[in-house]
Amino acid sequence: MRKNIQFLAAVAALMFVAILPTATRAAGSVSAEELDITYVARLGFVPIGRGEFSANYSRESYTAQMHLRSAGILRWLVRSTFDTYTEGMLVDQLPQPDYYISDFEGRGNLYQLVHIVYDGAMPTLQRADPTYDTHLSGYPVSVEQRRGSYDPLTAFISVLWGIQFSEEEPCGDSVPVFDGRRRYDLRFSYEGRGALQVSEGDKWNGEVTICSLLYDEVAGFRPTPEDDELPRPPLLIYIARFDESEFHIPVRVRATTPFGPLFLIARDVLMNSEPMLITPAEGLERLPEEQADYDPLGN
Repeated sequence: MRKNIQFLAAVAALMFVAILPTATRAAGSVSAEELDITYVARLGFVPIGRGEFSANYSRESYTAQMHLRSAGILRWLVRSTFDTYTEGMLVDQLPQPDYYISDFEGRGNLYQLVHIVYDGAMPTLQRADPTYDTHLSGYPVSVEQRRGSYDPLTAFISVLWGIQFSEEEPCGDSVPVFDGRRRYDLRFSYEGRGALQVSEGDKWNGEVTICSLLYDEVAGFRPTPEDDELPRPPLLIYIARFDESEFHIPVRVRATTPFGPLFLIARDVLMNSEPMLITPAEGLERLPEEQADYDPLGN
């Protein structure tokens, strides 16, 4: 059961933090812009959360923040909020964070503040309040494992500018992440293309690229007993292109959990406060509607 809860928490974190907009434009060509995205999360057909992402970026620097909160029946059971913020510079057209802050508050006086600072490509945990449990000291993240890794929101920025993406690998490869305690890789794979229709007034009807995402533990994790081991099916990300920009943004994410299918669905996407519309699909196979049991990977 402990492993099941950990897995669901990891899936939720990935869906809200790591799986975010992608773009094909080069970072150095981006002028001052503001991007805002609102997501809702469902377990099956039951609303359980909401996420609001905002980024400001130019040719030289970027800032990004995310506010997450439980909603629906989950808010009644586990009232919680999670806020993250990062800012940094562009070095050789690559994002280089200066610092990252995350702040979690949950029911029953649960609280966790994390502050990471960067010296070039080297992240260091500046503060954890409360401090991480002493038993985690037996599972450290080495200097070399931390070197060159991103905080969770800068990992998003690296995908936002399409740094990991190419014509040969439409979904990219992997992104290294250090969140202050754990070091992991987000590993993407290309699964195909299709025409997606989402409800709410057919707001996001059009062409999507389907990517799968696996969460690979590198360091900072306690070993899992074999009898508590849980397989982790990949998350599916449906990435759509929008007419008003070169951005490709996930309009739906699907995860298989022990508690049922978990969905993340874009409800509003704004560029400089203006709504954006998806590019229509032409000559592509129509994917099913939002079915809780639909999974092209067969999980």
